[in-house]
Amino acid sequence: MLAQVLLEMHRKYGDGWLVELLFDDLVRWNDFMAENRAMGPLGLISLGSDTIDGFVDYSAGKMQGARYESGLDNSPMYDGAFFNKNLSAKGSLSIGQMELYDVGFSSMFVQEAEALATLAPIAKRPPSVAARLRARAEGQRTLIQQHLWHEGLGTFVNRFWNGTFYPRVSPTSFYALLAGAATDAQAARIVQTWLLSKERFCISPAGDFEGLHDDCYWGLPSIQRGDPAYPPLGYWRG
Repeated sequence: MLAQVLLEMHRKYGDGWLVELLFDDLVRWNDFMAENRAMGPLGLISLGSDTIDGFVDYSAGKMQGARYESGLDNSPMYDGAFFNKNLSAKGSLSIGQMELYDVGFSSMFVQEAEALATLAPIAKRPPSVAARLRARAEGQRTLIQQHLWHEGLGTFVNRFWNGTFYPRVSPTSFYALLAGAATDAQAARIVQTWLLSKERFCISPAGDFEGLHDDCYWGLPSIQRGDPAYPPLGYWRG
């Protein structure tokens, strides 16, 4: 979310020179995600871990490396073995990905591309740069809407490349709202059914923890309370 941070900094301080300094690096990062993390059949973002000749890391090119890329590295969302180690190769780079479309990272990718499009004229880049980034954001937003909404659950969830959902709900399910991928009806359903549920995300609509119980007291746990992984309350698992 570096482009988002840069955009907010510019809005607050107006430092155009900083935007010019960092813009191309941030576009290259967005390009990297488009080229190396959207290799599943649908083109949505999936987490990955790559290997490069001469670089040694015990998690590189492995499922755990892809979990680390999420920052939620023992989240129940990534329980299982669905990593494609040698999906593609570019010279000394071997690209691996989870075969799982990630609603959180797809949504953040949309937000980054939108932020970069807004920053492009500030960085004195031609209009074609902003247009390319906005088209990229819109394409990914449309895919999120079309493929990651689970009607039965009433929220967005991750989905395997084979088309089956992985119906574990975490705060990253709400990122689709930040990306503008939800319809008004979907947004209302997500908020009422999940976000404001005292039994799922432990938020009391009345405030002041009213009506909450001891094992669902602190709002917005890292996995919803009904998930089997919730009770241990360890790291990203509850």
